[in-house]
Amino acid sequence: MVYVALQVLLCRSSYNRALINRGNIAIWFDPATQWYAPSKGKQGRNQTYPDAA
Repeated sequence: MVYVALQVLLCRSSYNRALINRGNIAIWFDPATQWYAPSKGKQGRNQTYPDAA
C-alpha cells in the first residue's frame, strides 16, 4: 500500500489520467467482416455473429 501511495505522489498527472480512463472501452469494427451468414433456404433466422471474436 505504501508503494501505491508513493507512486501517486510521484506521478500524479498519469495517475489522474488513469482514473479518468479506467471506464473507457474501445470497440473496433472491421468493415470487411461478414456479419450475416448466407441464407440456407430454410425457415428461421440466419446467424448474425462472425467468427472473428
